[in-house]
Amino acid sequence: MFTEIERAIVARLSAGLNTRKGGMVRQVTTYGGELEDIGEILGNLPGLWVTFKGVTGCKRVNTMRRRWRVTGDFAVFVASYSVRSETAQREGGPVPDEPG
Repeated sequence: MFTEIERAIVARLSAGLNTRKGGMVRQVTTYGGELEDIGEILGNLPGLWVTFKGVTGCKRVNTMRRRWRVTGDFAVFVASYSVRSETAQREGGPVPDEPG
């Protein structure tokens, strides 16, 4: 069930962000450890990765204890690159309230 939800999140984000050439992102996919290989993610930026974080709760929904309502959390990792200088990334840009 969680895999189906994860795939539905990926499909919805892909449709909304237009992953085709000229779209907002290059890749929207499920997370399988890609962020640990910097060389792999650099070729796929900007991108989004969806993963299931874990079960957050279980509750019986009938008296025979055969049906349960399970809740869980999902996470979406977003990665991009910046064309700004290293100083601008740390200190911000020309606008005073721009984060650094």
